[in-house]
Amino acid sequence: MIVVLFYRSARDTQDKPFRHLWLAVVISFACYIPVVLFGNSIPPVGMLMIPKTCAYIWVVGIGYHAMKEERK
Repeated sequence: MIVVLFYRSARDTQDKPFRHLWLAVVISFACYIPVVLFGNSIPPVGMLMIPKTCAYIWVVGIGYHAMKEERK
């Protein structure tokens, strides 16, 4: 639900810095859910935590760049 709100808000307001935030959140959850469900039975699934972490770094980068733009 939050992903849909992020997407609609960025689209409706033409918010350029946050236009891909929804995608980063989707990638993060898509990589985390299999680890939670199958991590104990299929340990290599734990490698999905790497792209999940990259998605979180992307979210931080989006926020950082938006903050820099706000200061200008």
